[in-house]
Amino acid sequence: MHRWFGQVIKIQSSAGIIGIRNESIKNLIRFVASMSDLEPASKRIRIDSTLDEQQTESIGVLENQVGITEYLNSGKGFKGLIKQRYTDFLVNEIGLDGHVLKIEYIPTIPEKKFEQVKPKADKPAKDHDDIQAADIKAETEIRKILGEESIVAAHEILSGEKKGSFLSSVTIDDKILRGKVHGLFRAAYEGKLDTTTTKENYISFKRSSGRERGGKRHTGSGSLSIKENVDTEVLKSAGSKDKYTYFTLYKVNKETPDICRVIAKFLRRNPKSVTVAGTKDRRGVTVQRCCVQSVPLERLVHLNRVLSGTLLSDFKYHDEMLKLGDLSGNEFVITLREVVVAPDVIDSAFMALRDNGYINYYGMQRFGTFSISTHEIGKAILQQDYAAAVDLILRPQPLALRDSAAARQQYASEPDEPSKALALMPPYCVAESAVLRALVDSPSDYLGALMKIPRGLRLMFVHAYQSYVWNSVVSKRFAQYGEKIVEGDLVLVTNTTDQTKNQVNEDCQEVQEDFAEDVLEQKQPLVRALTAIEAASGNFSKYDIVMPTPGWDVIYPTDSLLLSTYETVMQNDNLDPHSMKRNAKEFSLYGGYRQVFAKPDHLEWCTRTYSSSTDELVRTDLEIAKARKENITLDRIKQQSEIPVGEKLAVVVTMRLGTAQYATIALREAMKIETSRRSDMLAVRIE
Repeated sequence: MHRWFGQVIKIQSSAGIIGIRNESIKNLIRFVASMSDLEPASKRIRIDSTLDEQQTESIGVLENQVGITEYLNSGKGFKGLIKQRYTDFLVNEIGLDGHVLKIEYIPTIPEKKFEQVKPKADKPAKDHDDIQAADIKAETEIRKILGEESIVAAHEILSGEKKGSFLSSVTIDDKILRGKVHGLFRAAYEGKLDTTTTKENYISFKRSSGRERGGKRHTGSGSLSIKENVDTEVLKSAGSKDKYTYFTLYKVNKETPDICRVIAKFLRRNPKSVTVAGTKDRRGVTVQRCCVQSVPLERLVHLNRVLSGTLLSDFKYHDEMLKLGDLSGNEFVITLREVVVAPDVIDSAFMALRDNGYINYYGMQRFGTFSISTHEIGKAILQQDYAAAVDLILRPQPLALRDSAAARQQYASEPDEPSKALALMPPYCVAESAVLRALVDSPSDYLGALMKIPRGLRLMFVHAYQSYVWNSVVSKRFAQYGEKIVEGDLVLVTNTTDQTKNQVNEDCQEVQEDFAEDVLEQKQPLVRALTAIEAASGNFSKYDIVMPTPGWDVIYPTDSLLLSTYETVMQNDNLDPHSMKRNAKEFSLYGGYRQVFAKPDHLEWCTRTYSSSTDELVRTDLEIAKARKENITLDRIKQQSEIPVGEKLAVVVTMRLGTAQYATIALREAMKIETSRRSDMLAVRIE
């Protein structure tokens, strides 16, 4: 599951499209998707936008609703599934130097070596060493049952950083399981935490009062300390100690901001002290570079014993902080499963993508996974109709997080009683909870309520609207001109590298990488419109063309059709592309520029047959690094002989994309298939 804007992306089952009760709509979507096997893109039927509001909300946001309507290349497509397994979506960050980040060395996790430590007189010992002595196996079981936050809280209480008690976010109705949890806490923390069960069956724990079972009092003389033994190889490769410690983060099925917050908590640092070059998808296996200030690598190495589904490696000291945007792109290794098409169709589709590229649309990730697109909320904000924006965030909708349904219904029935809805809203619905808390204090201050949403998150709404306009104008341009370069097209002025250097905003670390180009404070690149002579000269390619997202600090194309399209699209929403300043400064959008066409680098593909959805067709970085430590060399993609014999067909695609370019949009060009969250491409079936 993926939580963002209070959302949970739930993987679809073989039963069909979740939330769609109208069978005719289901059949229509299946029919449209299946046409990709039979007809060229120019003949494909697109889902009509005339579905009523209730039907649309049940389906979710579709491509045509956010301006995605065209394909660059003709030819047949094919159906296939992505992200059926975490290992079906591998992402490796590409540094500014063009180097693809890999796990180079797995640090040896230090063994526990204990010694007796006497506490200082008249001063209670802060049992930070108790944290280090925690039984890792017991902690792992606790984490599975109560979640990562329970482990973080336990360590904070033991270290003295957190006072009082902690209450679990889940209830345990099974008495036997509750007893097991209490036993796991005793094993993990040697009785230093007292656990109780509330009458609602939540688990609560706090610092022990000082007496063990049987009345024996802790004297403190038995507290534990660990002397860490870090690999000399790790110390040697890190260089001389400096202000910042860089490390490579390998993670499986985890959000980048979430794991950074957990790391910060273990290190007792502000979450913003852990920085990244870019955030990565949750559902996948990703490798990226991170940085933390004033923390020796020995402490980071130790975290490998307490963090699940992650590895910290390849440490290096630096004198400058790693900033959001300090990357040139990402390498993807994507497995498409359950492909049903002739091999020559696959080859033709990917050769066209390799040779001619794709339309560089903003992907469906921009627009969320709820029934209501994030750009609709952004539109209301830009219209300065803040009450409508709040309503869109809080209203009941079929595809919202199920746990938030009661709170949404409560707010809809009694909007003047936000405290009642707040009591029902899950705290991890960040935007909704922030808005409701603000409304409790100031019931009619809707702008103030929106401003309580974390900055990076609230800016996503208005940037999603910019993305919708950009997609719509680009679709119109392609429908009219195709790949042809025309008078009035915009191109970047050369040698503007220094002018586009990013200025980091500390709130950006919470933002998905594909939004980073918006939220970063940027100096605008220089652009100019081509003359008729330049357009016909052959000195420019389609990859030179850029289009602006609407803003007060951009130049619009001088071509009358393109300019009128900006104006028409936004006038339909009672907005004006030439008037983008607002009373709320941060909603005064300066705009930006984006390439209209893009082409993946190092695009390769191969087919594999397999038997079951559990068959692994590729290897992760961690597997390869472990084998290398044993002097064994393994390929990233498994040979056919290493995979169980079966009749199912998969395509393994490797490609490199620039920052803020979408792998799903590149695949859409080859597959000619809808990429919305509930499309056949993402409709993972459980066998």
